[in-house]
Amino acid sequence: MNERCQYAAVLESLDAHFGKLVEELRTQKVLERTIVAFSSDHGEMLGDHNREGKGVQWQASIQVPLIIAGPGVAAGAVHLQPVSTPDLAATLLELAGIARPSGMTAMSLVPMLASDTGEAARSWVSTGFNHPDYKWRAVVEVRTKLKLVCIKDAPVEYLKQYNLSRLALYDITADAAEVNPLNDTAATERLQAQLPEGWCAVRRLGAKG
Repeated sequence: MNERCQYAAVLESLDAHFGKLVEELRTQKVLERTIVAFSSDHGEMLGDHNREGKGVQWQASIQVPLIIAGPGVAAGAVHLQPVSTPDLAATLLELAGIARPSGMTAMSLVPMLASDTGEAARSWVSTGFNHPDYKWRAVVEVRTKLKLVCIKDAPVEYLKQYNLSRLALYDITADAAEVNPLNDTAATERLQAQLPEGWCAVRRLGAKG
């Protein structure tokens, strides 16, 4: 609980300083033509799954806030579709009226931000982490909010210690704590196609060996 209290204190301080920045933009009379974007790079777990810190596949580590306001963004709209923070680059360029560089793979979120009913840019989003002893990738299907996690090269002892499977599917809407893996072969195979080649090629769930 102490870590959560400290985290709340950090958020309160951040909110106060961010408010000063917004007030300065208002004083300079440029707030109405300024794009404000707020996000983060990772979560801190804070006790979820008896873990702290970052670098693990749970939502408390990989799900971060994203708030965007300004010209071209629908005021007060809330979108629940998962998006990818690397797409912020293309989004801010489009909102600023700047041509994107050749070869950029980021996708703009502007079509979604322009209204409260806009669709997400991607059908799935992914993230991952390369630990010295193992690697993991997580793929989330935007439409269904099903999440597939693949853990590669992890020792069996590590998987047993944290009760993990090399391949597991979760419904992050109905099962926000990610404690009840699903047995849905069709969805698993659909999301497996978005993993790097050679990752978790097995076609069964719950393989801990």
